Amino acid sequence: MTQTISPADIEIKPRQRKILTLPQIEKMAASIEKFGLFSPPVMVPGSEPGKVQLVSGFTRLQGMMYLKWEEIPYTLYEEADEITIKEMELEENIQRTDLEWWEKAEAVAEIHELRMSQDPTWNMRKTAEMTGEALGTVSQSVQLRDEVKTNPEMKTEKTLRGALQKLDVKKKLVEKRKDIERRAKGLTPSLRAEIIVGDAAELIKLEPDESFDAIVTNLPFGIDLEFKGGHKPYEDDEQLIIDLVQTVVVESFRVLKDDSWFAAWFDIRKITYSNAQLQLYKKLAGLTKLADYKKLFFDSMGLNFWLQEAGFSYVTLVPALWVKPNKTQGMIGDPRKGMIVAAEAMVLASKGGAFLMKQGRNNVFIYDSLSGSERDYSMQMPADLCTEVVSMVSLSGGRILDPFAGSGSIGLGALNRECEFKGYELNPEAASIGNMLLKQHHLAGQEKDG
Repeated sequence: MTQTISPADIEIKPRQRKILTLPQIEKMAASIEKFGLFSPPVMVPGSEPGKVQLVSGFTRLQGMMYLKWEEIPYTLYEEADEITIKEMELEENIQRTDLEWWEKAEAVAEIHELRMSQDPTWNMRKTAEMTGEALGTVSQSVQLRDEVKTNPEMKTEKTLRGALQKLDVKKKLVEKRKDIERRAKGLTPSLRAEIIVGDAAELIKLEPDESFDAIVTNLPFGIDLEFKGGHKPYEDDEQLIIDLVQTVVVESFRVLKDDSWFAAWFDIRKITYSNAQLQLYKKLAGLTKLADYKKLFFDSMGLNFWLQEAGFSYVTLVPALWVKPNKTQGMIGDPRKGMIVAAEAMVLASKGGAFLMKQGRNNVFIYDSLSGSERDYSMQMPADLCTEVVSMVSLSGGRILDPFAGSGSIGLGALNRECEFKGYELNPEAASIGNMLLKQHHLAGQEKDG
């Protein structure tokens, strides 16, 4: 039976729902004003006489309060126990379209567990029938709810599908680690490859002069990446990255042996400069009053110029390109005017009189980017591409450095070339995955030889 009560006597406890925006409340209020209240909110007895507790109908209640109703119609459930109240609340939330995927997964999982606590014969199929969800969705909801509890960053995934893919990758990594540990027993731990967690600008300064045969790396682009959920494993501000790259370039020249190569992928917009820019820079260099502008202009000259200023004797005038035929996403700007970016640029620079190990090759490298199922980390390059680049700049047995190692793709290329590898990586998660992949590669080689 429908009753009425003052809004002041309604208790609203913390619950699984979003904070409503003013437009949402206004929309509900307009609907109530035009069509009336089709279904009153559901209440149960409150914490003290004369009070009631809201179970379902939060948006409707907010709409009536917006209209300044002094008496709120409601339906009272006198005998509802805690489990019934929870189920009623969760059931309403499941039907809402504005829930985040993880909120809905949490609601479905809680209903399933509440029912199981009441009925030992209860199963996921019955939960699916009760909630109107697919059986697979119920199973996935239970898995993801448990994962979100231990790993809150899962909430940053935009969709249920994305969260499931991330969970699948995590499970595969766990199994891969177990497999590596099992296979490593009894084998010689002679791996000559590692990724060290830390800041490249600081770590490279600790290396002795002329201690590497080649440097191959994927420089940070400085495009201020928006990481999901606002979590950033490192800063990607443009000016910070420009300063970082300039430091690493100078140190790279120092730690490279004579007659060796520096190869780096970089943002194509920050690579080349024109003769007009060069002439203007030379004029600015002699004007002490414009010292502040000199740094600004130096930064704008790009990677090729920074390499030349560091002492590299030869720098490719036209960058090489890694072309990705399977790239179907990555539009920049207005999708009606722009094109999908399906290529990355690479610069080669030599210290001394180095020659390429593979000569006469064109400057286009055609390799598909890795699919989601092939990647162990989000920004992972094809090992075959890295192997070819390492083979161009180093003989077998050389010592390769990657100051921005990520998950170790260039390290795998170095091992394929039978080179020693050292990498730096600021993100501990990426470094951990990279070291695991390097160890896996090493074990596969030992097993093959054995």
